[in-house]
Amino acid sequence: MAGKKRSEREKKERLKEQKREWIRKKREKMTEAEREERRAKDRERYKKKKESGKIKSIKEHTPRMQKAIRKSWRERAKTYRNKIKRLKATEQRIVNEETPPSSPVSQSSRASLGRRVADRNRRRLRIENLHLRQRILHLENLLANKRMKLLRTRPPGNITTNELPEPKLTGRKLKQIEKKEAVRKFFEKDECSRITSGKKETITKHKQKKQIRLLNDTLLNLYEKFKEETKIKMSYALFCRLRPFWVLVPNANKRDTCLCLIHTNMEMMVTALKKAAIIKENSAISLVKSMCCEGYLKSDCLARKCIFCKNKSVSLNKYPNDMVITCERWVTKKIAATIKGQVKLCQKTVKESFSSKCDVFVKLFLEEKLPKFTKHLLNIISQHRVLTKLKSDLAADEALLHMDFSENYNCKYSAEVQSAHFGASKPQISLHTSVLYLRGTDKNCIQSFCSLSKDLRHDPVLICAHLKPIIEHIKCKVPNLRTMHFQSDGPTSQYRNKSMFFLIAKYLSKELGACNITWNFSEAGHGKGAPDGIGGCVKRTADAFVATGGDIPDFDALVNCLQEKCQGITILPIDDTHIESISNILSTSTTRPFNGTLSIHQITWNETSPDILHARRLSCSVCEANQICSHYEIGLIYLTYKQEVDYIPGLRRGSPQSECDIYENPIASTSRKYVDFYKKCYGSDSSSDEEIFTRKQTPLRENVMSPKSSRGILQNLSNNTSSDEENIF
Repeated sequence: MAGKKRSEREKKERLKEQKREWIRKKREKMTEAEREERRAKDRERYKKKKESGKIKSIKEHTPRMQKAIRKSWRERAKTYRNKIKRLKATEQRIVNEETPPSSPVSQSSRASLGRRVADRNRRRLRIENLHLRQRILHLENLLANKRMKLLRTRPPGNITTNELPEPKLTGRKLKQIEKKEAVRKFFEKDECSRITSGKKETITKHKQKKQIRLLNDTLLNLYEKFKEETKIKMSYALFCRLRPFWVLVPNANKRDTCLCLIHTNMEMMVTALKKAAIIKENSAISLVKSMCCEGYLKSDCLARKCIFCKNKSVSLNKYPNDMVITCERWVTKKIAATIKGQVKLCQKTVKESFSSKCDVFVKLFLEEKLPKFTKHLLNIISQHRVLTKLKSDLAADEALLHMDFSENYNCKYSAEVQSAHFGASKPQISLHTSVLYLRGTDKNCIQSFCSLSKDLRHDPVLICAHLKPIIEHIKCKVPNLRTMHFQSDGPTSQYRNKSMFFLIAKYLSKELGACNITWNFSEAGHGKGAPDGIGGCVKRTADAFVATGGDIPDFDALVNCLQEKCQGITILPIDDTHIESISNILSTSTTRPFNGTLSIHQITWNETSPDILHARRLSCSVCEANQICSHYEIGLIYLTYKQEVDYIPGLRRGSPQSECDIYENPIASTSRKYVDFYKKCYGSDSSSDEEIFTRKQTPLRENVMSPKSSRGILQNLSNNTSSDEENIF
């Protein structure tokens, strides 16, 4: 290819090669003295270039440039080593070709014969080992397939862990497994992470599919909390490495749409104060920890009862009073909106920005927001601890049911026309999910339920209708049920209202046949739990059925699909006849609202006083259901209802044409005395309690109790009308 022209790059490379060849030949002609003089000049020239900054050491380069330089060094070293190998191989080949052959060795030498036999045996054993390894791998796969076929042929309820014996582990391996299990249980606590409820919020690894959980705090803070609770010695790197793969750190792509209002507003205020250089803490939790003993969130410290830190306050830097601080917050306000041509006030929650002078902002933060947030943290920690204790300390005659409503499911087809997809022709179905905990250590003691209803209401009547088939299942599992515990979140439109309180005593108690009932409410904004994961699993299963060509056009189709596909979850359709009967029971209630309903976190009922409920500020696992709690009691809820009464003295009968027959309960006239007496005996440790005790309560004019439970109480109270507070009880 003589006529082919070289490119500019090829010309430069050729010139460089010619120059290197010229330098090499010139150095070969040099004597040893001239070569040494040349090296000295090169070293002097290198020092001058380095001092002037033309040559940089590798430490002065950027990390990316350092990586490139080291890579070129490795490539040059590899080239040099290959060159040396080739030279040695060439020399050896030349030596072998020019060296005359050695004298012949006797073939009958025993040493050479032994070596040949040993090599042959070694090759044979190597081949046999390879075949044996392949055989073992084949048999292990075959055994795993047979085991899976055996498990699939049996219903889930009949599979026990005793059928598949586990190998006994001892020593270091056992400690590693115990540490891994301890970290997993710690991360799965509701106070450390929250479970997602979306049907698509799952993650799969090694063919194991799990519902995603998101961390509630940083890994470093959780590591400190783990060491404090478990007393296990473990490095931070190992703690992070043992984190379960389904527990993720939340980010912007996985944003949470169920944030707590108090937490979010508090974080925004702390960020504003940090930006203004007034405080040094970066988060609201760190700020509260700085006010507690040793930086730990203990109950006494949060309640400001600890003798060591109750007078501790937030350390503030000096700031000018006229400085303006700008902060964002979430607020609920009434906004004018035009609906069908009419202007109406609609209540909406929006994010707004506000500005305030520095001294006013700090005063608002320290006197109002910080005490409220501290109490909020105390309620969260207390409720989580009580729920964990209930799960671990259940007796044989007790049961715990954790429940929550899931988002309504929209029926759908695998393929839809445009009018059906965008129209309102597809019905919705209400889902109520719950988890039942019984005493025991195996998985059979935990059972998941999902009840479905065509009625989309989430009121107390529908809640009891959803609970009725689950109660029948509980009575079969625990025939001698004595105490029933319920756990739910606390929206006043669903679980925490006077109607639900009435149905607990007048409907659920009779259906359960239990002696005691306790209903625990989680703190506002922190009600996520296991039932949310069940809702995500159910809706994900239904959508997978639709994606594979199935149709779910109505209620019956969804029930059939879930009963077939969700073997681990008990699917319960709700009968509409129960809804009507429960509504009739609730229609007899004349119970008045309880002052301080939003501060209630536990309701207790006992069969000895069927018309009285104990309201407690926090859940108490020490006091019995039928006694006044010395820790968190805030009052008694007296249930009144329409009832025909003939034989109790001192009662006033109404006319037959009146709405109902109602008598005046003497307890109503002593409600003020009871409140003053309770305040004197137990005191008050929260703003909600003070509000209840200082607020003027309206006497109950219509208060009804059943004759059996109220006969002795009414007689004693009619005789004791003095002002002495000790004679009231």
